[in-house]
Amino acid sequence: MAIDSGVVIGVSDTAHDFTRSGNRVVSYRVSGEIGSGHRFSPGPNFEVTIPVQFAASPQPDARREVALSARQAGVTGIHVGNFAGIGVQAVANTLHDKLAVIFNRPIALGSVPAPAGLLSFKVMQDGGLTLYFRPDVAGRFAAGAAQTMLNNIRI
Repeated sequence: MAIDSGVVIGVSDTAHDFTRSGNRVVSYRVSGEIGSGHRFSPGPNFEVTIPVQFAASPQPDARREVALSARQAGVTGIHVGNFAGIGVQAVANTLHDKLAVIFNRPIALGSVPAPAGLLSFKVMQDGGLTLYFRPDVAGRFAAGAAQTMLNNIRI
């Protein structure tokens, strides 16, 4: 499977209830081609839309270790097509099954130790992730380390 592109195609408004707001859902579109196994026969191309919600657990309070994770947040859209149209539904079913395995539980992105003083974890309107730390030396150091961690995420 070759992934040609992955883009953010939408970001929801923040979720809300009576006690607090919740993070936005970021929708990603990933497209590419699956090798057919035949040298001169094109493989099917695919496009998958995945809504993802990022979370912090427990809620940050600047005193406890916080685990950051991502989980599928709704229906995944799958479109498969190819030149000959052969095996399209089988490929779509296989992609659906593979995504179900990947997202059957939240994906751990990393954790922030208690001394770092994480105050808040937000998904911004453009889909970016922002972590807010205590405004002290430990917090500034933790912010730099967290940025490096986020820059190196590979799912």
